Amino acid sequence: MKTIQAMISNLPARRCLIAALAVAAGFLGRDPLSGWQAWAAETTKRIMITPPLQWDSDMAAFRPALHQTASDFGYATGGILFGMTAPEVNQLLPDPAPGLTWAGLPPANEYPEEIRYFWVRMDGAGTLRAAAELCDGSESHIVFLFRARGLFRLSYRFIPDETCPDVTRAVDAVFDRYTRLGLDIARSVHYRNGRVEVVDISDPAAAYLIPIRWRTGGR
Repeated sequence: MKTIQAMISNLPARRCLIAALAVAAGFLGRDPLSGWQAWAAETTKRIMITPPLQWDSDMAAFRPALHQTASDFGYATGGILFGMTAPEVNQLLPDPAPGLTWAGLPPANEYPEEIRYFWVRMDGAGTLRAAAELCDGSESHIVFLFRARGLFRLSYRFIPDETCPDVTRAVDAVFDRYTRLGLDIARSVHYRNGRVEVVDISDPAAAYLIPIRWRTGGR
């Protein structure tokens, strides 16, 4: 009892206590559990799994602990591999576009060399899409980018809309799928272009083209 009276008589401590209680009451509301769940949902970030590494005894250098090949990439893409021609990629999609050819593809002008592309809506991308239960926006799509020697990038573009104002979970699911692959198999990057969330998956052999990101309107 004396301790409580001493705390109440201590004005700075009392103010701090009242402020803390007010914040807690406003945050948790009438239902402490639902308030905690709402806070957790807003602050929780998905942990991306990367390929395991094996370090030397001095912990000075490392190498991949798993042996991965192009087949591992093909498993994640439904058989699509870097280096495939546009018609080959097209034929592996659920609804191939008729008469698709390299010459008929539009140019991607943001690149310094001749790059051509075609795209498919996310809901028509088959196994390339994130889990079906995750909303990804009705205008979201995947762009396939080709050099003359073949496919070198898959560019996922997630566009929020009224039916799916938050595409975060779908973005994370796709990004997580590819971060499990070693850097010698695929290079993955996630960035934002305006309101569009972009996940680029690039061929490590694309060299200087890897850091080139999509810009609205090209050059």
